[in-house]
Amino acid sequence: MERRARAMEKIFLSKDAFNLVIASLLDLEERKTEYLDSFFPLLTKERESMDDMITNYIQRMDDTLARISVVDSPRFNKFPFVVVGSNITVQDMESQSMSDFRLITPSEPTVKAGDISIFSPIGKALLLKENNLVVKYEAPGGVFCYKILSILLSSL
Repeated sequence: MERRARAMEKIFLSKDAFNLVIASLLDLEERKTEYLDSFFPLLTKERESMDDMITNYIQRMDDTLARISVVDSPRFNKFPFVVVGSNITVQDMESQSMSDFRLITPSEPTVKAGDISIFSPIGKALLLKENNLVVKYEAPGGVFCYKILSILLSSL
């Protein structure tokens, strides 16, 4: 019930944050097939899984857009769940260390330290997850467990 109530709450965003949401959503909608063909050229379960992930993301974002109100203040840049373009601060549940990531699509023109692709193990694990949620995922380096501490939309 609590999640359903949150799904109805208004989301207040600055114009820049809103534009980031729209631009990244349009990129995924327009280039979905290109991304799948480039990174998952064979018709495998992994490609099907990535196709489903992108489709679910687009649907959730389309549903969420109606709840967004644009405000004239740059401080409104928090988002209730991880989206493409968001800056995420996480805490490693084992070491208690904190890390900052930015979730990006493969077409991101400027890749910086801390940028993670939506197709990476951590990117897939974080996408659409809510603040304060603990996320566990497996990657080539082992099994990792992070708590999401903050989700911000900005061009850091």
